[in-house]
Amino acid sequence: MKRDLMNLLGIGIALVLNSPTKQLLASDESDWRKLFEVQLSRSYQLAVKDSYDAQVDEIHHKLLSITLDNRNLIWRRVKGK
Repeated sequence: MKRDLMNLLGIGIALVLNSPTKQLLASDESDWRKLFEVQLSRSYQLAVKDSYDAQVDEIHHKLLSITLDNRNLIWRRVKGK
């Protein structure tokens, strides 16, 4: 999974770096946001697909469950909730 994400990130960086400099400099922030959102979505989709068949070295036993009954968490109230 890490390899796939790193490859995807590398491809994204290569695509950005291979774009013409004038085009990059003329791009507004929304273009960069769209590119980031596409890359993030693809990375997430790959991670979900990879997690379907977890390998032994990818399983972590020290994860915490985020539930109300987990006493190892400190909950913060926001607007009285």
